[in-house]
Amino acid sequence: MSERQTTSPSRRVWRNNSAGISISAMPPPPPLTSAQLKFDRGCEHLNALHKAIGLFLANKKTYSVLDEYDPQTQGYVRFLEAAPVPDEVSLLIGDAGHNFRSCLDHIAWQLAAAENPKGNITDHRKESEVSFPIYASRRKYLRSGNEPGGT
Repeated sequence: MSERQTTSPSRRVWRNNSAGISISAMPPPPPLTSAQLKFDRGCEHLNALHKAIGLFLANKKTYSVLDEYDPQTQGYVRFLEAAPVPDEVSLLIGDAGHNFRSCLDHIAWQLAAAENPKGNITDHRKESEVSFPIYASRRKYLRSGNEPGGT
């Protein structure tokens, strides 16, 4: 005979006394936890990006001024030569963007799951159809029968 016992609000223990089995499990996370985690990680990348850009700009050698004599015009031409942006800046931009887009993917997934009472997306839709952007273009959105601003 199986018996379910709650030991705390966040932990569940299932026991089968006849078989001597006890299984402990955490309840499923709230639906938007994964989206929040992706968003938070994107914000961490943005903070690191802000710091990296600040360090780059604080360096007095972010650009140099070059003056060259032009014999044709008998004048000087001034050039500004920028220092290369550190690779870390590009990586942080990509990481932040990826996490924010993943956050939107997770939200789209939860919206699709909420549409089905069982919370199972594959009952009525291919998993590959669930992502952000929900529609690739305005034309495809309108072709789906949805009205802008409608519910």
